[in-house]
Amino acid sequence: MDAELHEHLLSQARNGDRAAMGQLLEAFRPYLTLHAQRRFDPRLQSRVDPTDLVQLSFLEAFRDLADFRGQSVGEFASWLRTLLEHNASRLAERHLDAQRRSLRRESQSSTESGQRRMIESAPHEQSSPSRRAMRGEDAVWLATALAQLPEDQAEAIRLRHLEGLSLKQMSERLRRSETAVAGLVKRGLQKLKTMLPE
Repeated sequence: MDAELHEHLLSQARNGDRAAMGQLLEAFRPYLTLHAQRRFDPRLQSRVDPTDLVQLSFLEAFRDLADFRGQSVGEFASWLRTLLEHNASRLAERHLDAQRRSLRRESQSSTESGQRRMIESAPHEQSSPSRRAMRGEDAVWLATALAQLPEDQAEAIRLRHLEGLSLKQMSERLRRSETAVAGLVKRGLQKLKTMLPE
């Protein structure tokens, strides 16, 4: 990722250049997609895709750029991530409201506790080394590199190193043997090493 170019695009976007804003957001698409996948509650998959969260966040960023108070590209990345996390929470709440209306047999109190459980069970930022790494500007580099890997390798690395799943859990999620999953992680990490700077 070219930091100088992105600083320039951010400056142009703040001066009203919509094309520069579009280019800047596209540069952050892999980063936000990775965060959307981590933040996304699997129970919502039948209703919406994590990329929809990214697109919604981009639309809000276009609309609300004047509200961005930071100065650096790193602060811009954090602002985008905050928009995405807010949208993920709102989406979970809306889904639960729709579920409540369609079932109508749940009481108000059980529905509210269900909403709290769903929101609380969604993956949150925690303080593991991999999650701390995803907060910095290096996270944008990592997300961009992951987007260049074959999809199965990128997903295996995400599940193993960002979600912290065991090989057994990954095997169940990806519907592959543990040996095959371990191979995906190994090959993906080897490719990442050639793509990322020290």
